[in-house]
Amino acid sequence: MLSLLDNLALDQGKPKVHAHVVLGKADGSAHGGHLLEAHVRPTLEVTLVESPAALVRRFDRETRLALIDVTRWRSTIRRKWVWIARVTGR
Repeated sequence: MLSLLDNLALDQGKPKVHAHVVLGKADGSAHGGHLLEAHVRPTLEVTLVESPAALVRRFDRETRLALIDVTRWRSTIRRKWVWIARVTGR
């Protein structure tokens, strides 16, 4: 596994992983796409970074996709930064 990027967002109130992967093949080439299921060995090291706000997916009628609601995320981020500024005295 050369790269694994994903997000964990709430979709209809339930956590859902959306992952992209790039895999190295024996011939030195690479293949990438959505990761649906995987088995790794001997280990896979993963670093998780917690978002300051919960990511929530909402169905978008125009694209017909469940997209992350960035407007809600941005307003939550602003509130958190204001709170941090007050706590630190800035």
